[in-house]
Order: sequence, then structure tokens, then C-alpha cells
Amino acid sequence: MQNNKKKQYLKRLYLNLGFMLVAVLLVYFTASASIQLLKNNKSNKAHQEQTADILTKVDQYEQAIKKGDYQKARQLLESVENSNEDDRYDRYISEMTRKLVDDYNLVCQSLYGETVNDNIASRVKGLKIFGDQITGLLEESIDNHYNSFISLQSDYQPTINFLKNAMLFELYEDKLSTYIATVEELNGTRQDYQRGVNFMERGEYADAILYLQSVPESDVQFYTDAQKRIEECNDAIVKDYLENAQTFMDKGRYQDALILLNNAKNYYPDNTELQQKINYCESRLSEMNIYEGTIYHLFFNSLIVYPELAFDGDYKSDGYNKDMVTKEEFKKVLNQLYQRNFVLVDVQDLFETYQDGDQTFVRKRTLYLPKGKKPLILSIGDVSYYENWKGDGFANRLILDDQGKVATVTMTPEGSESITYDGDIMPIVDTFVEEHPDFSYLGAKGIIAVTGYEGILGYRTNLIDAPNYETVRAEAKGVADALKSSGWKFANHSYSHNEDFADGIFDLAILQYDVERWKREVESITGSTNIYITPFGYQVNTATDKYDYLTSQGYEVISGIGENPYHVITDKALIIHRQTVNGFNMYENPGMFSSLFDVASVIDTTRPLYSE
Repeated sequence: MQNNKKKQYLKRLYLNLGFMLVAVLLVYFTASASIQLLKNNKSNKAHQEQTADILTKVDQYEQAIKKGDYQKARQLLESVENSNEDDRYDRYISEMTRKLVDDYNLVCQSLYGETVNDNIASRVKGLKIFGDQITGLLEESIDNHYNSFISLQSDYQPTINFLKNAMLFELYEDKLSTYIATVEELNGTRQDYQRGVNFMERGEYADAILYLQSVPESDVQFYTDAQKRIEECNDAIVKDYLENAQTFMDKGRYQDALILLNNAKNYYPDNTELQQKINYCESRLSEMNIYEGTIYHLFFNSLIVYPELAFDGDYKSDGYNKDMVTKEEFKKVLNQLYQRNFVLVDVQDLFETYQDGDQTFVRKRTLYLPKGKKPLILSIGDVSYYENWKGDGFANRLILDDQGKVATVTMTPEGSESITYDGDIMPIVDTFVEEHPDFSYLGAKGIIAVTGYEGILGYRTNLIDAPNYETVRAEAKGVADALKSSGWKFANHSYSHNEDFADGIFDLAILQYDVERWKREVESITGSTNIYITPFGYQVNTATDKYDYLTSQGYEVISGIGENPYHVITDKALIIHRQTVNGFNMYENPGMFSSLFDVASVIDTTRPLYSE
């Protein structure tokens, strides 16, 4: 019984102790919570105060950035960063950094111009206070601008402006200097590239290559394309050489073709097609002879078509008898020249021009002729058909027939105009060469020496005030063009052919005035010429101012009259004498033509002096 009581007592004791422990614990935890709450309230208040301070600094930072007060801005940024022990202000620091970047970008935008004002220059220098934050941005900007230009994503001017103005940072100066030099070089070569493309599109391939070659291998955007274009240009140049050479070859001008091909071979030594053409030309020239003998130059005036009109006994008859040749005489001369193996050659085949610096010089050219042939230069003077010739048995003018062939309009003894193909030397020679093509070497015909004071070719192109002036000029030019296309060349025979030139002693000013007028009025019809046939046959001394003047005007062939064949090539011109075939020389000095034709068998019996 007592034991039971004892057990019940102990049970009540343990229960009470348990309640007391729970109570004590409850009191303890309640008190602790209260204390912690008090602590948290104090902490939140401090945080709020600190946050407010941070926000104030952020605002102050923004204002300092706007004003360019980077010293203060840096201090504010560092203050916020130092307060960020538990990373609670990361977002504010990020915002401040963003504003710095925005300001940096804004300043950089001002660096695209050619000049930078003092305010921007000051801000550039001030930004350096941020150290690594700015240097990183700057290097990235420098690299981006450079690479953008390299890859054609930006233009030259803003790029070079930025890179040069970025020098104000006084950072990465070596890199900037390298980039600037590269950008400037590439800009120059890219401009050259475009010039090369432009020349290429115009077919000026040599000039195109000069510019395209300037593109460096380092310019990956253009180098490959430039090399491709250079190859295309070279192919086009070779093609032009081959085509031009073939044109010469088709005309039998193998020497001209060879000169052209050898010139091309100097630039393209490995081109097999060029070499094949060279071999062919050399083979054809080997079948010919190099001529080193006498060069004959025969000179005629316009032909007497009707001797009965020319030698009618009036005051002009003696002059015609002395100075002229009849149609039949010329035809006989032509046949004998052919029988004696003479061949018409172009005076231009006797020499060639070359450049030395900015000066043009002439030198002897090797003359190739078919075996057994002898060269002959033919020239005709005063092809104007002057007014005082009308009715005296000469042609009135040259015309083009329906097929574009040169013909003569001649006044017959009956007083009517007749279109013929033997009214002067040009159509006669044209017909003779058609019948005897081997009489002309490479299509050569002769030289037509014209004055200007009564027009040319029978057209009064000197009458500049005439109502049909332009029509007359056009007709004359049409005939002149047809003559040139068939192998004839034109020469300046003086504009006036007046007595000032008769003895060869005259002031240089007279020659200058005359040449200038000829070029002004006649050359626009005949085209330019490098041949000067002296009026009255005066010989030009190479040691005189007249020679200097004529060569300065581009006359590379100067021909006076001489009794015997003669030619010499100076450094500026071919001086060649012409032997005049006329009544006087055939009567008085027939021996001067003995190597060319037999005067006795040629001379026209209708000449008045023949019977005397």
C-alpha cells in the first residue's frame, strides 16, 4: 500500500516538473523571439538609411557624369562599391557602370568628326580616371572600328577620324598608330582598285593593271579579286595584240605585225600564241629582201586630160607645157615603172618613230620588199583644180560614184561635164593597181599634196561665207576619206603657195602663218598629216629655224625638189627630195629619169615644143 502511494507521488512529481520545464522553455523562446525582433527592426532601419544614402550617391554620380566631373564620379562609384560588402548594391553599381558606358559612347560619337572641340577633348582626358573600366572599352572600340573598316562595314572617313581622335585618350598609342597607317594605306589601295576597275570597264587594260597591282595581299577583301582582274586584263591585252597583229598580217604588213608581237612578247614571254605568230611573220619576211638601195620619189602636178585645150596657144599654154604632164604620158610612165619592177611604197615605211622621255624621234626602218622589186614614192601637187584651169583640159573636181569609188568630173572640149576614171592620177593609179596588185606594196598609193587658198579637190572650201559652205566641206571630206581608205595620204603643200616661197628665202613668220592657216582650214578636211611637200620645191636646211618649226609641228617627212634621188633620216624627220616629172625636165634633162622610164617613148607628140 505504501509502495503504491510512493509510486503515485513520484508520478505527480515528474508531471509537475515537465509542466515547469515546458513553461520555462516557453518563456525562454518567447523572450528570444522578442529580442530578435528588436534586433531586426534596428537592422532594417540602418539598411534603409544606407540605401537612401546609396541612392543619393547614385543621383550625384549621374549629375557628375553629365557635367564631366569624372573625379567626383569616380569617388562616388568607389564609395558605393566599398559599401557593397554583401553584394546588396550590385544593381546600383551596374546602373552606374551603364551610365559611364553611355557617357563614353556619347563622347566617342563626337570623335567621328575631323575636329574635336575643347569640351570633348577635356571629357576624353577626364574619362581616363576610371582606369580599367575605360581602357577596356577603348581597346574594344578601337578594335571594332578597325575591323569594321577592314571588313567593309564602315567607311574610311569616320573610321580614320575616330582612330586619330582616339589619340586624345593617350592610351594604346602604338596600336592606334599601326591601325591608322594601315587604314590610310588600304584606303589608298582601295581607291586604286576602283580606278583599276573603271579603267578595265573602259577597255584601258594597261592602266587598269597599274592600279590593280597596288592592292596588297593583306587586304583580304580585295586582293583576290584584284588578282583575278589583273589576269583578265592581261588576257585582254594579249588578245588585242594578237588581233591587231593579225590585221597587219592580213594586209601583208608582216614587219608591222612583228614589231607589235615582239613588243607584246617582252611583257608576256611565256605566251605560246604570241611566239607562233612571231615565227610565222619571220618566216614570211624571210621570203622577202631587205632593200638598201636608192629611194625614188616622183612628183607630178594634176594631169592634162585634153591637150588640145591646154595647148590652145593662149598665155597659159607655155606654163602648162613646162609644168604639166598629159594623161597619156602618165599612163606610159606608169607602165614602164611597172615593167622595170618598181613598186609603190608608203613613205612611212622608210622610218619609224620612238619615244625617249617626252620627246618623239625618228629612225631608219628596215624596208622589206618582194624579191626583185624597187621602191617608188609617188606624189601629186596642187590637187585643188584652180579656177583659172577651167576650160583648159583639166578635171574640175573629184567625186564619189554610186559605189563610193573616186572619179573625176572633167569638162570636155564640147563644153559638157563628163564623169571618168582617168581624169587625174588618183583614179588612174587606183585602176592600175586593181589590174596589177603587185605594183603596190601593202596597198600603198601615193601622196596628195594640197594647198588651201582655193579649196581642195575641186571644192571651194576656202569660201567660208558661202551659204553652202558646210555642204561643200562635207562633200570634200567624203572624197578625202575615200582616198585615204584606199591607200592615199595627204600632205601640206602650203596654204597659199605664193611667191614668198619661190626662192626659199623668207621669214619664219611667213611659214608659221601659212602652216597655222593650213591646219585650221584644210586639216579638218584631210585629217592630220606628218608630211610637208614644200611649195616651189625649196629645200629645208636642217640647221635652220624653218626645219625646227616644221618638226615641232609634227612634220616628220619634209620633201623639196632635187634633180637626183636623195634622202636622209635625221633624229626628227625624213628629208627626201622629189624629182618632178614635167615637160621642162623631159625636154631639158631627160637623163634624170633614165633609171625610171624612157622619156623619148613617153613624151606626148601633141606638146608644142616637141616639134621644135
